[in-house]
Amino acid sequence: MEEARSPDGNKTKFGVKYYNARLPETYRDQLPVEYDRIVPHIKQMLYKTVITRDYGNTFSPILSIIGDVQQLYPLSQEDNHEIACLLLEVIQDDQATIPDKTDAIKWLTRVVNKKNELLTLDWKAIYDLAKRLFYPKARTPLENAHNSVKTYRGLFRLFMKQTHKFFPKEATQQMLEFFLPQIVPGTKESQVPLAFLSILLPTEKNTSKEQIDLWFDVLFDIWKLKNNPVWNRIFIVIFAKVAKFHPELDWTKHYEFLFQIFLKEMSLPGHYANYALTETPSGDLRELQPDILHSTKKIARLIAGMLRPASYYTEGQKSVLDHLERMLITMKNYCHPEAKGGQ
Repeated sequence: MEEARSPDGNKTKFGVKYYNARLPETYRDQLPVEYDRIVPHIKQMLYKTVITRDYGNTFSPILSIIGDVQQLYPLSQEDNHEIACLLLEVIQDDQATIPDKTDAIKWLTRVVNKKNELLTLDWKAIYDLAKRLFYPKARTPLENAHNSVKTYRGLFRLFMKQTHKFFPKEATQQMLEFFLPQIVPGTKESQVPLAFLSILLPTEKNTSKEQIDLWFDVLFDIWKLKNNPVWNRIFIVIFAKVAKFHPELDWTKHYEFLFQIFLKEMSLPGHYANYALTETPSGDLRELQPDILHSTKKIARLIAGMLRPASYYTEGQKSVLDHLERMLITMKNYCHPEAKGGQ
């Protein structure tokens, strides 16, 4: 994808379809014929490599050829779907090397960043792969420090964060049935399933309100039972995501609780500073869900997502802006040079 200036001076992204439409007509008419000749042959080579598990020196070049073909012919949804299914087999194959899996996950990440109505992913298979990758039963110090492993984990995390768009509707209920029994309020052991839930749970605009209603109040009830710095940050990530895409949700009964949590996350002097130091996320948890390291940004996103017009509230009901004003006044008092942070 190249960027150039359109006649009116604005930047415009020119893709494959843009350039192909401007080819000479005699050559442009041959593109479908070339596509039908080249792409099936490439898929056959990839299929043979994956089925025989003979990755060797052929797997990476095949993916390079696919990349070159994409520069000339935008792959159809059907072909993207077939290739993605084959590459999912690669990343699940214990015989595949880390470099092979890295090549596969790079291509898969490009696929899940685009709309594909044919592609359906199994959330449990994605979870099992991630659990083995980020929390193996045995990890040697050499493996933990190896750059190729770290690179693969980072790429897999980016891929995993986009997969929820391709889960079937029943996946939300299945996740809740799987993860909620593992979550005991306030315990360190519960941080891992909760972090996975924050990544895999469908929350974006293509998720129906019925799916959100399955867990919205349930997760708030769990959060209110016991909260600590790590739990707070994971829950903030979950609710910041859903607030961005679902303005129809009613947050009013949770305002008081949320703004109390926001104050705790602001690292204010005195009591709040001591609270922030009571627990820190482990290295594995930070690698799995790095968003928990940027809670202030997520808080801002959550507050913005909860904003409603004045007409939304009943008479005497406090708005988000009322709670925000009160929080800012409290922060101002705590941060005053002569204050001692409430001690």
